[in-house]
Amino acid sequence: MMQSIEGLLVDRSGRPVADATLSIVQATAPVADIAMMTDGSGRFYLDDLPSGRFRLQVMPPDGSGQTTVDFAVPRANGLLRIQLDR
Repeated sequence: MMQSIEGLLVDRSGRPVADATLSIVQATAPVADIAMMTDGSGRFYLDDLPSGRFRLQVMPPDGSGQTTVDFAVPRANGLLRIQLDR
């Protein structure tokens, strides 16, 4: 089963984080090298992911506070919200 994920990256205050770089660095299912940037509203999209567990590396636009997030596919609602600790 393939699923597309819509994500939102926010800071500690809940404000969207634009121009952050996200990349899948680990997966239990084969995926192409996937990297993307958040748009001006902090949104990002991961298209056609197979079922499995994934680790997403998040790098804020200023290069500080890199973090990783684990998530699974399928997701009940197809949404992934990530909050940075900065």
